[in-house]
Amino acid sequence: MKKKKLTKAVIYVRSSVNEPAQHIEDQIFACLHYCKANDLVIVDCVTEVGSTADKSRQGLKRLLSLIRDKAVDAIVVTSFNRIHRKFNSTVAFMNRIIEQNVELHTLDKGTDYDEIVTEAFCVEIRNVEKEIILQEESTQSAPKKTIPKMPIKK
Repeated sequence: MKKKKLTKAVIYVRSSVNEPAQHIEDQIFACLHYCKANDLVIVDCVTEVGSTADKSRQGLKRLLSLIRDKAVDAIVVTSFNRIHRKFNSTVAFMNRIIEQNVELHTLDKGTDYDEIVTEAFCVEIRNVEKEIILQEESTQSAPKKTIPKMPIKK
């Protein structure tokens, strides 16, 4: 009888600075439950608090190191926005894990890479739209410059 290959997984959880500490624990619990239900063997759990905009995220660096070193076969997150929010970063990350043959399991989207990238694209469009609206509002609320009237000499 052939032994089933074990899928080694890393759980990655991130909370923004503004979220309560319980948020990290809730993510870990949900991911543990998912791993157990899907026969994934947990080899590491990476946690961090901070913004996805932070380029020096130690947790993300640890995750990338595990991928590069082929220490994991799968990444488990509650939602992809725990890893990246920007479209370009999402595509780059997805390309990296595909090249390394690492599966991505998101509790909200499953393993559907197309849906994850599509959602990231839609978020990016919404962000651009918000920026445009904010620029328009700031332009409209800015005081209008008036040209002083020059007295006409007769």
